[in-house]
Amino acid sequence: MNIRSACSLFRSPLLLALIALALMPVLAQAPPSQTVTVDPALLAKASSGDAAAQIQLADLYATGGATKPDYKQAAAWYRKAAEQNNTAAQVHLADLYRDGRGVPRDMAQATDWYRKAAELGDASAQGTLGILYSVGCSA
Repeated sequence: MNIRSACSLFRSPLLLALIALALMPVLAQAPPSQTVTVDPALLAKASSGDAAAQIQLADLYATGGATKPDYKQAAAWYRKAAEQNNTAAQVHLADLYRDGRGVPRDMAQATDWYRKAAELGDASAQGTLGILYSVGCSA
């Protein structure tokens, strides 16, 4: 392949879209700043097994609020709630596996968590699972 044919590849809208999708997780990362400040009462509730508090804490870590997101902590707290059959946590954890944020990118794990939420009746998980199956991402 010569330089001219290589350059013509970058004129392809499909190729540009694929490159943009590949770079999206990297570009979406917030610039480094402070760590998340956690309310001790929320942490105590989450630590005692309260799924709603675990999700709230995970959301705090995932968004970072006004600080840097900590996806590894978010994944850990989503997992605790997901293991209690909380569909919102299952979907969030699946999203993290799909995107490789806080956990290694693992489409099999993502599909498994979407399936668990779908089986419990979560409509968004059912739709996402359908899309994954249609593009051949089944575990």
